[in-house]
Amino acid sequence: MNPFRTIFELHSNHAYAKSGQFLETISGLATLRAHAHTPASLRTTHGLIDRSQKPFYLLIMVQQWLTLVLDLTVMGLALLVTGLAVRLRADVSVGLAGVSLVQLISLAETLKLLIQFWTSLETSLGAVARIKSFAASTPPEEREGDEPFVAVPAGWPARGQVEIENLAASYDGEVNAIEGVELSIAPGQKVGVCGRTGSGKSTLLLTLLRLVEPKAGTELVIDGVNVLVMSRETLRQRVVALSQEGFVLPGSVRLNVDPFEAHSDTEIEDALRSVGLWEVIDERGGLEKEFEEGVLSHGQRQLFFVARAVLRASSTDGGGKLVLMDEATSRYAYCYTLFCCAFRRSILILPPIASTATPSQRSKR
Repeated sequence: MNPFRTIFELHSNHAYAKSGQFLETISGLATLRAHAHTPASLRTTHGLIDRSQKPFYLLIMVQQWLTLVLDLTVMGLALLVTGLAVRLRADVSVGLAGVSLVQLISLAETLKLLIQFWTSLETSLGAVARIKSFAASTPPEEREGDEPFVAVPAGWPARGQVEIENLAASYDGEVNAIEGVELSIAPGQKVGVCGRTGSGKSTLLLTLLRLVEPKAGTELVIDGVNVLVMSRETLRQRVVALSQEGFVLPGSVRLNVDPFEAHSDTEIEDALRSVGLWEVIDERGGLEKEFEEGVLSHGQRQLFFVARAVLRASSTDGGGKLVLMDEATSRYAYCYTLFCCAFRRSILILPPIASTATPSQRSKR
């Protein structure tokens, strides 16, 4: 059983790698075609398929060997029962001997299925053990020793004023990703933060949402409330954030634009009109259309995620007075006009290039 279990685990691991390659290829198909990397991707996929077939072939061989051993074992038992029945024919009932031989016919298949199911159960329990180990080794966000959370008013943030002083944050606890950041955003102001790749723009946004914990001495105040002493869940519910890559849920257009089902069809239509997508959505099946890969182009998908943020901003307790954007419209050139029409609140923009942010009220480099 040990070789069978080991080969089964090898087969599962190679199957996961093959499936991961398929999913990555589908998600990045446009990039592969644009850079003419399709042949290289095909070679990688074919190599993974070939490697995944090796343990599968060994698995079939072990199963055949197991079948042979069980058949030989059953054959020996059948010879033993037949010999005993002949030797003790005066004392053993003929009916019992016949029943024994009939049961022996299906014994090999039963034992084979039992061993296979037992091995599959052990492998599945190993997966559960890995998940349990991951859950035990991953520290929770809410750590022991944290100060009690401060209650936040129902309408917070009502103005969208942000004050950042002496901001420093690190991913590994040693080397600072950003440090010494000073920033003040007035209510209703639109601020663009520009910089090269790796300069810490995304880290600034993650720190504001407390996805990266700032170091001691940092002051992060939004509308007079220090976000370092409030619940992370409440902070992320009240502040609207758009990431570089929006998430897509399996389902309809309605489900993706309004995941919490908190808005009417009219509100959803108005949000899509504000980003210029309603006519496109309506022509391709409306809100009940399945949100598939080819429904929208890459630029239109980013506008779709902006429409989702517009709805989210209108449904938050604080009215979504603060919006954070991390290259959320990197494929859309007229982002400033879009922001002015869709969001009339404080906005912190992290554009991919400085020219994208030049129309903003303020640009920081």
